[in-house]
Amino acid sequence: MSHIRIERLEDVNDCDDCGTSWAYGFRVYQDGKVIVNLEPVAACFDGMRYDEEDCQKAILEALGHTVEITEIA
Repeated sequence: MSHIRIERLEDVNDCDDCGTSWAYGFRVYQDGKVIVNLEPVAACFDGMRYDEEDCQKAILEALGHTVEITEIA
């Protein structure tokens, strides 16, 4: 059985105009090898942040699964 380890990542940006912003991401290892790297970038504009759903989807896709997320109204 393989071993999966998930690291939570955080980036912080301090801006004199906008204030402080945070972004979160994940790095996922399977048996010591990186299989997912969702690197966060905190910024005033055009930052990159990821939530747990993004992480779960990326893990499943890295393991060879097709993932479709739909919303039911």
